[in-house]
Amino acid sequence: MNTKTIFFLLLILSATGFISPPIALCAGIIFGLALLHPFATDSRAFSEISFAASVVALGFGMNLHEVLKAGRNGFLYTAAGIAFALIAGFLIGKLLAVGA
Repeated sequence: MNTKTIFFLLLILSATGFISPPIALCAGIIFGLALLHPFATDSRAFSEISFAASVVALGFGMNLHEVLKAGRNGFLYTAAGIAFALIAGFLIGKLLAVGA
């Protein structure tokens, strides 16, 4: 099988819901590490759009009352977690010499 066929099979399998999102994510990571992406140039623009749409869709699924309640109690924890994630990502990127 060529990489395009494997790519589309994994894409369809993950979109159908037959496998759980964590398994689909692991399969995508393994595919990305093991094989060359068959649509590398096309996927860059699509990934930016799909990431933004995913974040917006995630926000639609949240209960506003619960968000406000958790926001009052956990604002510092949230800010610290976000700051840690950004700093850790930046340092790991520098360590692995990943270009922006």
